[in-house]
Amino acid sequence: MSTPRTAISTTLALLAVLACCCPGGPAQAQNLLANPDFDGPGGLDLWTVQTGSMVLGADSGSCTTSGAIDATSGLTGGGDQAFWITSQQCTPIDPLVTPVIHLAGLHRSTATLFSRVYLQMFSDTTCSTPVGFSSFVFGSSASTWSRIAGAVAIDSATESVLFFAESYPQTAGAPAFTVQWDRFYMGVLPEIFHDDFEFESGSSCRWSAVVPGS
Repeated sequence: MSTPRTAISTTLALLAVLACCCPGGPAQAQNLLANPDFDGPGGLDLWTVQTGSMVLGADSGSCTTSGAIDATSGLTGGGDQAFWITSQQCTPIDPLVTPVIHLAGLHRSTATLFSRVYLQMFSDTTCSTPVGFSSFVFGSSASTWSRIAGAVAIDSATESVLFFAESYPQTAGAPAFTVQWDRFYMGVLPEIFHDDFEFESGSSCRWSAVVPGS
């Protein structure tokens, strides 16, 4: 069995190989979203509810320096319940360089829901002129934290994108529900670690301590 020191050495060696072999190296795998984990005093800053309501709740990993979305659904224009949120951050995208974007998020609910993450695409750099929506990355609800992850293609006319997340009942006419969301991700490459320190405002609370000399 490998020791913590051996495991760390192996990880550092892997990252070194990635840095040498891939232009831009590990930087390409970083999260393009601001405040994806609801860290620090800002809490829910840079996120806007389109349907429903939300408050800052406990982190999905019991990290005391981070939080999560505790949401309650609201009525859509069609009369059904849903929770719908978007990032306020407009992210420039060059589809010739980045034809595919990877998306992810953690969600949890005791209701029977579909949840999904996706992008709205725009033909300008200020997210003012919509092109349309990307395909959806779907997941079904679970009473324990469950991760949605997948890749979406970027339209060739796109110059910027907004990130969306949504939960809605699997049965039309279902009553109001609660749902939790945490650890959103949008990146050029799939995420390697769900917590790479940077996303948690420098927190290491989801990582085991390494004892010197072990």
